[in-house]
Amino acid sequence: MPGTELLAVGNPDAALLGGLSEGPGDLWHSGLQRGAGGLLGELRYWSPVYWFYLNDVDPVVRGVSWRLDPGGFVVRASAWRALGGADPGYASDAARALDLGFRLLRRGGVPLHVPGLFGAHPRTKEKNEIPREDLYLFFIRHFKRQYRMWVLARESARRRAPLSQWRALRRAEARARAVPALYDRDLPARPLRPLPESRPSVSVIIPTLSRPRCMANLLSDYTRQTFLPGQIVVMDATPELEREAGLYELFKAKLPLVVLWQKSLGSCRARNEAIAACTGDVIVFGDDDIRIPPDFVENHVRLLETYKADGAVGLDIRADHPEQGLEDLARKLSDPALRRGAAGAAATFNNANSCVRREWVLRCAGNDVNFDGGYGEDQDFGHCLVEKGAVLLRNPRSADLHLKPAAGGFRWWQGQLELKGKARRRQPWELERQVGWISPRPSPTIMYGFLKHYTHEQLREWLYIYLARSWWPSYAKPGESFAVRCLMLVPRLLATPWVLLRIRESMRFAQALKARGPRYE
Repeated sequence: MPGTELLAVGNPDAALLGGLSEGPGDLWHSGLQRGAGGLLGELRYWSPVYWFYLNDVDPVVRGVSWRLDPGGFVVRASAWRALGGADPGYASDAARALDLGFRLLRRGGVPLHVPGLFGAHPRTKEKNEIPREDLYLFFIRHFKRQYRMWVLARESARRRAPLSQWRALRRAEARARAVPALYDRDLPARPLRPLPESRPSVSVIIPTLSRPRCMANLLSDYTRQTFLPGQIVVMDATPELEREAGLYELFKAKLPLVVLWQKSLGSCRARNEAIAACTGDVIVFGDDDIRIPPDFVENHVRLLETYKADGAVGLDIRADHPEQGLEDLARKLSDPALRRGAAGAAATFNNANSCVRREWVLRCAGNDVNFDGGYGEDQDFGHCLVEKGAVLLRNPRSADLHLKPAAGGFRWWQGQLELKGKARRRQPWELERQVGWISPRPSPTIMYGFLKHYTHEQLREWLYIYLARSWWPSYAKPGESFAVRCLMLVPRLLATPWVLLRIRESMRFAQALKARGPRYE
């Protein structure tokens, strides 16, 4: 980007460096090829699952990675100044570099691993690890006190050296007091460029089931878009006897509607069948129970073009009740807590409000239909994109109001899990065996997603945190004393065997889904 000031440590490959400033990155490095891969794996004590960036992308793939090497990276000067530079409180250069990459990622920046930008370090037999004091200082800098205490407990048990861990924590706390944390702030989103003359074509996917009123409102919103999509694919699974006559004919004169009547079952199959019908360069994913402002599609496309990104995830704002409208969305967007000024790498993916370039959608083949009947299909799709190297951005300028009406939609299984016997409808993820008298929890499809994307060790840490949260409520009612909360702990502890049985049952279904393998049709 002309006029962009870059700061470099080391000697980057000039041929690779040219043009990087035009893309979505704010910092570029080859850390995964230079010994930084896997460092600070103790982040599993903070977020053992769910987070896209807990594990590294393949070192030969260009993708988002915060694990940079201190001996070689390039950063935008504006990002460096916004973060206040490297934190001098750390004893090791490796920890200082990891802190910089992590702060950048969490503050709305995009650290990109570029294979070969700085070459590779000679292989060493040294174990990738940072000093214990730096580990605890990292948790002090970034997370609440409860997390550093959790690290202390888990590392003391793992290393069987509680005294040395306690000393390391105390030294880190002393260092944190002696060297205050750097002032840093969110990186502001770039000004959106005007739409180019050669505008990318856009296809919109909307799966729906028995929600004619919601669909009518949403299609009305699309008629008022400042950038009209070239194709709106509606995959309608409403049973024939429940269909509202003439619903789509009202809009076909104003919108490029393609209405497909779904004969298969499930929202994952619905989206995959709609993807096959899409012809646009960009595919916008949406739900049937959202309301969107007039600049919704335009801002999605402008953000992709401004950053040269591969996809974007918009703001999904939950409505207070299903009767709210766009004026309520405008009021909610005025809340400063939404961080509307920050873009950066997205930490989640949401099928209710997102857009992805079609070439990347096809690389992931769509939604894994093993998730039908449960939850987590959109997060799994996002994982697939990130693992293959796609840069997904958070888009603060394309927001929707998610109505969540009680009736209709593909979540018909929500009330089924607790039912028994003939009253209960069999779920798609049950395969050859059905749910018995022990109801699996969490959802087996959520557990299946964990098995697909995380290690056994990370799953074990998730289990410990899950149990800890089931024992100790994370909130207190007004006027509730500490003693009352301690008394509440007793029945929760007594219920632990039942909780473990439900987790084991969920794991059994998830392992069967994993053995079956991902499916897309």
